[in-house]
Amino acid sequence: MANLLVYVPTSQPRNPKTETPLAPRSGALDGKRIGLLWNSKVNADVYLRRIRERLEHDFTDLTFEWHAKPTAMKPIPNDTLKQISRCDVIVNAFGDCGSCSSWTVHDGETFERLGIPSVSVISVPFGFKTRVEVKTHGMPSLPIQILPHPIGQLPDEDMREITDAAYAEVVFCLTAAADEVAAAYSEAVSPRSGYSNEG
Repeated sequence: MANLLVYVPTSQPRNPKTETPLAPRSGALDGKRIGLLWNSKVNADVYLRRIRERLEHDFTDLTFEWHAKPTAMKPIPNDTLKQISRCDVIVNAFGDCGSCSSWTVHDGETFERLGIPSVSVISVPFGFKTRVEVKTHGMPSLPIQILPHPIGQLPDEDMREITDAAYAEVVFCLTAAADEVAAAYSEAVSPRSGYSNEG
């Protein structure tokens, strides 16, 4: 009888001593430059525009930069990364499939390592997977907002309604102290959005 060799395609998380902390948050967003990263997924642009509307209403002297990835299936291109790195905070949306959710949180890790507070947005089925990924990458407390699924084919009005419900979490991720954000996300997928009971 032949032996069957099975490989488990996972890895152990890094040593906690090598974990990367979140970027420092500076509190209120007044006077800040806000980066909005659209990964070209349908309705992610609707989400980001509604986030902008809400931020403009609640904070003063904001500057916005809109950046778009050519595909959601790859990391942010270097030239786009160089441009968006001028921003004080970044909202990164969104991943609603396997590969695009992985690259969404990958980009979020990149921003945090550059010292830029961020929130990365994905949909419910990919919450557990992406939390395992960021733990393995050494950033277990990356802020990942979880939205309902599916969201790609929703009418604009429904997408805006979902965004309104998720808005407070975005502000929390970008403005609360880094240790408070880390505590909220290190042990759960998305404890504040209320859309998921995973984690």
